[in-house]
Amino acid sequence: ITVESGLVNECSFDNTIISNLNFGQNGGYRCIGFDGISNESASANFMNSGAIAIDNASLGGIFSSGTFNNAASATINIGQNGVNVDGDGISSFSTFTNSGTITIDNTSSRGISNTGNFNNAANATINIGQNAGNIGLDGVNNITVFINEGIINVDNVFTGVNNVSGQFDNTSIGTINIGQNDGNISFNGIGNSSSPAVFTNSGTIIIDNTSNEGIENQAEFNNAANATINIGQNDGRNEGIGIYN
Repeated sequence: ITVESGLVNECSFDNTIISNLNFGQNGGYRCIGFDGISNESASANFMNSGAIAIDNASLGGIFSSGTFNNAASATINIGQNGVNVDGDGISSFSTFTNSGTITIDNTSSRGISNTGNFNNAANATINIGQNAGNIGLDGVNNITVFINEGIINVDNVFTGVNNVSGQFDNTSIGTINIGQNDGNISFNGIGNSSSPAVFTNSGTIIIDNTSNEGIENQAEFNNAANATINIGQNDGRNEGIGIYN
């Protein structure tokens, strides 16, 4: 299915394993005033088991105030064709679960903005700014609850992960790679901005190529037993302080 003006779901939508959803592709019309996908009511339920590709949206890639699930075999590609997506790649205000692969490039604001409950499940992958696609602000911006049990790769952003005032958990099986693919981090690798923000690392965090701090903490930051944080270990410059507390 190829659509040039976006998709709005207020009930239940299932993109099956054999289906592709393409928005703004092939140099198509710009989705003026629209998100690529809008899952826009609290009762809305969107399940992707296939492939979604979004470009050329003037509000954002995906907006969800309902439940959104990206299944284990599924893919979501946003801004992959060198065409800018204004706003956020994904804006989630409710429950968003990724069990597959999400790739986000070329957004004017954030890769992912979360004010709900976002779970990157075990064996799932999120790639942000990996394909030389610039992200205007943060790779991941979290206000409420974000749990990573999979892999998050972030490059070419302002701040890699910005936990503004929420709970961010990188679990024992979670990995966060920031600035690993020669991607410039214009400010901090990780920002843990203000109380009541709590950032807990029980897994692995690797940070390189930051223009400011590797980690800037202004709230509560916990690095658990057997957890790993490596900053500037892979010949990547970190121009500021490794950890500023």
